Amino acid sequence: MSWMKTVYKRAPYRVRQLMANLEAIRRKRIRHGGEYYRHYQEMDIEKMLEENQREKQLEWLNRLLKHSGEIIPHYQDVLSIDEVACVGELAAIPFLTKDMIREEGIRMVNPQPQKGLWKGWTGGTTGSSLVFHRDKQTMHYEYALYDRLYEFAAGVRGGKVARLSNVPIAAPDVNHPPYWFVIYPFRQLQCSIDHVDGNTYGDYLKAMLDYGAELGTGYGFSWYLLAESMLAHHDRRLSLRGIVTDSEGLTDEQRIVVEEAFSCPVYQTYGTSEVGLVAVQCKEGHYHILDRCLVEVIDAEGNLLPEGEEGELAITDLLSMDAPYIRYRPGDRGILRNSGCACGWQSTYIEELTGRVEDYLVTALGRKVRRIGRLTKGVKGIIAMQIVQDVPGEIHVRLIPKDDFQPVFMDKMRQNCREFLGEMTITWEEVSELERAPSGKVRYLIRRF
Repeated sequence: MSWMKTVYKRAPYRVRQLMANLEAIRRKRIRHGGEYYRHYQEMDIEKMLEENQREKQLEWLNRLLKHSGEIIPHYQDVLSIDEVACVGELAAIPFLTKDMIREEGIRMVNPQPQKGLWKGWTGGTTGSSLVFHRDKQTMHYEYALYDRLYEFAAGVRGGKVARLSNVPIAAPDVNHPPYWFVIYPFRQLQCSIDHVDGNTYGDYLKAMLDYGAELGTGYGFSWYLLAESMLAHHDRRLSLRGIVTDSEGLTDEQRIVVEEAFSCPVYQTYGTSEVGLVAVQCKEGHYHILDRCLVEVIDAEGNLLPEGEEGELAITDLLSMDAPYIRYRPGDRGILRNSGCACGWQSTYIEELTGRVEDYLVTALGRKVRRIGRLTKGVKGIIAMQIVQDVPGEIHVRLIPKDDFQPVFMDKMRQNCREFLGEMTITWEEVSELERAPSGKVRYLIRRF
C-alpha cells in the first residue's frame, strides 16, 4: 500500500479527506465486525470497574492456556501446564518479550485463525521496530470497551468527538489551517498533533467549537499543549464533557492543567500496541485494570513482587486466542494494588506507572513533539537507538547497530523526519550501550534544555 501513501501525501486537501474517510469505513468494518455488537450490548463498564473480576479472569486464563498449548506452535513448545488454580501459579509459565516475538514470528499465532489476524507495527521504547499480530476477536471486545468508555466519560451516547493523533493531515511546515479532517464514519474531527502550538491553538479551538465536539480523545500531551495555551491567553471558550487519552501518559500536574482548561475530567488509559487497552485512570490518578487483562509486577529476575512494590509489568491478554500474549513484558514499570482505591472502584489497579511519561523534542519551528516513534519506521539494521537533543531543531542519534547496518540506512530516518517534523539537523553515532536513567530504564528521548 506504499503507493497509496504516496498518492495521499501529494493529493489536495479535499482528496486526502476523502481518502481518510474511505479508510475509516474500512477500519470501522474491522473494528465493529464479529462479536462487537454483542460485547457492546452486554458490557457494563462501570460494573467492571467497581467490582473485582478475579474469578471471571481465572476462568478466561485457563481457557487461554488450554487453547494456546494445543493450537499455537510457540506455546506447544514452552507451555508445561494448561490450568492454574490461582494467578500466583503463573510463575510456572515463561515470559514473552519483544525479542521473542521478533524471533518466533508466525509461530506466535494460530495457523488457522478463526476470525483473522491484524498486522501491526511499533517503533518500540528504544526505537527498535517490532512487527506483531493481533487477534481480531479480542480487538472487537476492545473497541466495544472503548466505545463504552467514551460514553461513560461524556455522559452521552453518540456524541461528537475531537481527536488529536498522528494522522498526517498537512505538511509540518504548513502554517495555516485546516489542520484537521471530519471523519464521518466515526463522527470525529481528526486533528493533527504536528501543528499544535501557541500560535495555532485558537484555530483548533474554533474548529472544535464549529464542529460541536463534546468529547476529546487521543494523545494526552497534545491536549496539554492546547490547554497550556488556553490558560496562558485566558481563553476558556471551549468546554468538553470529558477527555479520554491514549498512546502516551500525562503527569498529574499536566492532567490538572487539561482538566482546568476544558472544564472536564480527564480519563487517561494505559495500553500497548501489541495488547491494546489495559486500564483506565480514576479520579485518584490510579489505573484500574479492565477485565480483559491480567497484570503482574516482577523484579529484574522475573520473580513476582508483593503488592505495593515497584517493578516491571507483565501483561496477559485473556481474550486473544489466535495471537496470545501471555505474561508479556512491554518494558513498562509500575506498582500494583489489588483493591481499596479511594475512588470507590474495587478492581485491581496500577497505583503508579513509572517511566511511562516520555519527554518531548522541539522542532526547528519551535513546536513541542512527543510521538517520535514515527521517525524510526522503516529504518533497517538497528538493534536499538536513543535520541538526544541539546538545542531546538537538532537531534543526535545513538544507535546499537546490527551486523548488516549501513550508514545509508539513516537516510530513511532523515526522510521520516522531514515528513513528520520538517527540516531538522540529524547526526548519529554507533555505541555499544544506551544511557540509562537512575531507575535502570533506557530513555528513548533525552532533552537537555
